[in-house]
Amino acid sequence: MLERLPRLLLHAEGLAVFAAAIGLYFRADYQWWLLLALVLAPDLSMIGYAAGTRVGAAAYNTFTLMYFRSFSALPACSPRAAWPRSSR
Repeated sequence: MLERLPRLLLHAEGLAVFAAAIGLYFRADYQWWLLLALVLAPDLSMIGYAAGTRVGAAAYNTFTLMYFRSFSALPACSPRAAWPRSSR
């Protein structure tokens, strides 16, 4: 059991990040189709392989990093973000 603990913790962390991201996304009242496009973005980054294996690997690794995805969500968390959307 103890040897499986790191794997279980990593899966739990990934699930928590995923749930928080989905919750924040819909709280910000964005469109569902944009979420689908953003979820597929790492797969679309594989187009970089058309320019060669080094470029493709760099593009894929950049877009699949959790840190890249986290930083791309920062504008939605800023104080200027309008959520809940006000009628003013």
